Amino acid sequence: MLKQHPTWGAQIVSSLKSLQDIVPAILYHHESFDGTGYPFGIKGNDIPLIARILKVADSFDAMTTARPYQQKKSFAEAREELMNHAGTEFDPQVVEVFLKVLDEPDFNIEKMVS
Repeated sequence: MLKQHPTWGAQIVSSLKSLQDIVPAILYHHESFDGTGYPFGIKGNDIPLIARILKVADSFDAMTTARPYQQKKSFAEAREELMNHAGTEFDPQVVEVFLKVLDEPDFNIEKMVS
C-alpha cells in the first residue's frame, strides 16, 4: 500500500491544471536509476529528469532529518550515501550536480539541514 503513494499523489495533483508540470516528479520520484524502484520499475533516462532530481533532494532530506524509522545522518554521512548509490538508486549526474551545489561557498547547509 505504501508503494502506491506516488500514484495516488500524482492522481490528486493531476486534477489541478496549474500543477500539471510536476505530475511526473510525483509519479516517478521513487523510481531507481537501475530500475529497481517503484511503482513501475523504469530506469535511467526513462525516468523524467524532474523525478530524478526530486529523488536525490528528497532522499538527502530524509537522511538528514530524524524520522521514527531511522536516525538522522550527518551531512557527511548523507553525502557518502548519495555517492555510494549513484548509478544504482540515484542518477549519477544528478548526484554530482547536487553535491556541487552543496559545496558552493555561499550555500548555507545549516538553513537546509535540521
